Amino acid sequence: MNKTILSIMAVATLAMHVHAAEFGSPMQDVSTGAPTMHKTHGEAQKTPQAAPESALSKLSVKGSFSYESAFVFRGVKYTESAFQATVEAGYPVCGGDLYVGTWINQPIASGEFNEIDFYVGWMRPLTETLSVDLGYAYYWYPDTQAGVLRSNEMHIGLSYDTTGILGGVNLSPSIIYYYDCTLESHVVEFAISYSFDLSDLVGVAGLSLDPSAYVGWGTIGMPEAEWGPSGWSSGFYYGANLNLCYQLNDYVGFYAGVRWAGSTATNEYTENPQHLWGGVGVNFGL
Repeated sequence: MNKTILSIMAVATLAMHVHAAEFGSPMQDVSTGAPTMHKTHGEAQKTPQAAPESALSKLSVKGSFSYESAFVFRGVKYTESAFQATVEAGYPVCGGDLYVGTWINQPIASGEFNEIDFYVGWMRPLTETLSVDLGYAYYWYPDTQAGVLRSNEMHIGLSYDTTGILGGVNLSPSIIYYYDCTLESHVVEFAISYSFDLSDLVGVAGLSLDPSAYVGWGTIGMPEAEWGPSGWSSGFYYGANLNLCYQLNDYVGFYAGVRWAGSTATNEYTENPQHLWGGVGVNFGL
């Protein structure tokens, strides 16, 4: 059974942080400036020292809440309209960013399964343009078979900043490999995204149009009887998102958009499914 680390939602930070680039993430971190230096009389020849940064000030927290008219993951539709929420904390470790979070999909209609994901990872720049991301996710479906349906997935990914080679345009290409230890499945996904600044065009500061697209291929190794009543075959999945985003300030942003996705994977109910849906949400940081 396919599951989720998706971001559809996006996010903000304690220091607060706003939208941009790593792995198609809906929000980006905005670095704080260095502490202001002060001198007293008679110290003009001394080199001013920066105040030590506290451990707590390095912590970042992001969150989002959204409504989606469907829950579609890797080309497979799991529920109709649902509320989705995420909370993620980050901390700098060994030259990179350690992150931990949870993501929830709560269907509005009764009789549909909800999903709760817990994840942890570490993202680190390898060069000025190339970054690596290592992570683990635990997927839990508490409403299914007394909550016994769950799986464990690991991933490794690379993302690249194309600003220098595309004349200032960053398409944020990324490629990620996932391995689900429970389902014994493999997934490889490639994604790109961009943000068009509409502030000057429409005279509204903080307004942008953010398209993204992805394509992936996955296998299903576990026999379907060990996971659920029906299984999906291996195959390709693909999709695209288009969000109109408005960043109110450094702490709060809003978005509304349309999504489209499909898959060549099939089960006994459908073949080559196509899905079109929409969503609205808010990103925030404290």
